[in-house]
Amino acid sequence: MPLRIRKSAESFAVEDAGGVALAYVYFEEDPGQRGLVNRLSGVDAKAVAQAIARALTAEAVQALPLAG
Repeated sequence: MPLRIRKSAESFAVEDAGGVALAYVYFEEDPGQRGLVNRLSGVDAKAVAQAIARALTAEAVQALPLAG
């Protein structure tokens, strides 16, 4: 299950091969605004999106039937 992470102006989207968004992780780069809108920094949001993609990939691999 190939997944990709796409960055937009305020979020990272974890997408499947067909471009369907499976998760959005929102961020705010301005430290003054970050607390007001309760969002992660861009670096932290990207790390969370990567963790989601890894977890979904691992889950898909575990669901595959064993050969033999």
